[in-house]
Amino acid sequence: DGNIVTATVEQSWFEFERGDVVGDPIIVNYNVNVHAPDEEQELEASIVARLTMEQQLASEGETVFLDRGTDDGIEPGTSLYLVVRAEGLTPPGKEDENLPERVVGRVVVVRAEDNWATGVIVDAATNIDVGMRVTSAPNAQ
Repeated sequence: DGNIVTATVEQSWFEFERGDVVGDPIIVNYNVNVHAPDEEQELEASIVARLTMEQQLASEGETVFLDRGTDDGIEPGTSLYLVVRAEGLTPPGKEDENLPERVVGRVVVVRAEDNWATGVIVDAATNIDVGMRVTSAPNAQ
């Protein structure tokens, strides 16, 4: 009726409110051959954004965006480790360079462009946040 639409929501994964964009579902099933990156090239990247902010911190199944892409050797299917250098006394969001890297999860790339990539967190032993580092070779130094 003019600019007003009435609808019945049949399925939702997040809260919504008046003014949100609605439409047909987008198919997001991806089949990728998961693999380790090229052993000769050590990859380093950071999570620079998340798809949604409904939860305070990301966890398994969350879509994240990385600051590296195909120019850096990342391609769909690349599996990378999520790492931190922290312990209980390290302030949130900070790292202690005196500590070794600790693997806290894994992200698999589902799309890669020249200088960015989209990944899905497939394992998480802790909350995952923007700024977290990902690498192909933890404790390589």
